[in-house]
Amino acid sequence: MRVSTLANNLHVRQQVTELQAKLSKTQSQIASGKKAEGFRDLRADSLRVLTLRNELQTMETYKKSIAIATTRLTVMQDSFSRIGELGDKAKINAVQARYENEPRLNTIKLTAETQLAELINLANSRVDGRPIFAGANLDTNPVADLDTLLNGDPLKGLKGLNELIADRRQADGVDNVGQPGGLDIATTAGPGATATLSDTSAGDDFGFTLETAAASGALSAAATGTPTDLFTVSGFDSIDEGDTVTFELGLPDGTTATLTLTATREASETGNGTFLIGPDEDATAGNFANEMRAELETLAATALRAASAQAAAAMMFDNDPPLYVGDPGGTPTIETDDPDSPTVVQWYRGDTSATGRNAVQVKADDGTYIGYGVRANEAPIRDTIKSLAIFASVEYQGDIGDEKQMYFSLIERVSQTLSVAGSGIRDLQGEIGIKEELIVSIETRHESVTALTNNQLSDLESVDMYEAAARFSEYETSLQASYSITARVQNLSLVNFL
Repeated sequence: MRVSTLANNLHVRQQVTELQAKLSKTQSQIASGKKAEGFRDLRADSLRVLTLRNELQTMETYKKSIAIATTRLTVMQDSFSRIGELGDKAKINAVQARYENEPRLNTIKLTAETQLAELINLANSRVDGRPIFAGANLDTNPVADLDTLLNGDPLKGLKGLNELIADRRQADGVDNVGQPGGLDIATTAGPGATATLSDTSAGDDFGFTLETAAASGALSAAATGTPTDLFTVSGFDSIDEGDTVTFELGLPDGTTATLTLTATREASETGNGTFLIGPDEDATAGNFANEMRAELETLAATALRAASAQAAAAMMFDNDPPLYVGDPGGTPTIETDDPDSPTVVQWYRGDTSATGRNAVQVKADDGTYIGYGVRANEAPIRDTIKSLAIFASVEYQGDIGDEKQMYFSLIERVSQTLSVAGSGIRDLQGEIGIKEELIVSIETRHESVTALTNNQLSDLESVDMYEAAARFSEYETSLQASYSITARVQNLSLVNFL
């Protein structure tokens, strides 16, 4: 059956059109490296490609979140290292001054101020404009500046640490010559003469507290009250040389001090805790009371003053809201600050919610949230700031009176706090280090998944360049042949044939 010339021409033209389309598509594939420009051309693979692209986008979101968290954790770890160094340096400087180089006692306050200023800057460190030690608080520096922390805000009527220490010193009876530390000494005449030590302070919140008493030889010491508010010493009529009475006294920072009085018959040996046995029991009781008063005044000016400064700092730093002394020159009381009408500077202004580490989180993977919200009011950081603030507030006045012994007592207390804080800082570094390792392991897994997903996408979307080039050459040859045949057919005619 003969095919008409028109039908034959149409068939040839259709073949040419198809070859042109294939050649154009192959040329586009070679240029872009992709099998298709849109999901429609991928047909059955389109849904799989869309799923893989969504997975890649999710991985990128996680990796960006991890990158931000990694930066914050790096800055946090660097800050921990420096905070620990500052605390160690402050402790070493104070202890060396205490035991090796006393002239350096004069430098402790100034050095501590410089160290505290740097420490506050570290506690207020920011990454991308957000403080890293403020928990969920996004915009406020968590720690008050140096001047406000120490000197308060006079314009707002807020007390700083310097004023809190001064108020507490007054309330604790540090300088009360008649009743050092709130303790009163009295005697009763014989027969059966006694000496008494009574607590006259308001409650047990201030000054010395009476803990225990013990006696040796003919002397005896009895306690009265619960809690104890009176010690009564007797036996002066039968006293002998070497007989002792030992009092244990509580201090405002929770520590204790021991005071021992020893009897002697040599007038040249009296003082420094030794009292003279007199010609009768009344004289002996009076000598005992006088020596006890002198020792208490010394203890008040040294250990009590140091403990009072420590207790004042604890009122500010260890309580939220802070505490303060009400009516320090009258009948002092411990008052809790009113946040709506404050009396004391709020040293920490960051997040105080109960969320802990989860106050700041990174979503590192599906269902995986890693909390790393370290806050400046946590014990290791807080105690380092508090210790340096005490050194910056209490100035060594020189080797006068009991000043040196007071400062030695302060150094021992603050150094002990710094040692514990330093250990706590290292614990924080370890805790955050574990979270860093977890984040790195998750990030490594994301990198592997991303690489695998890209390979799968490449298999579905990318073209084999060698195969495409071969097809392009094949289509080009076929198209050229079609053009040639078409041209020859169009030149055929009966006239030419004849």
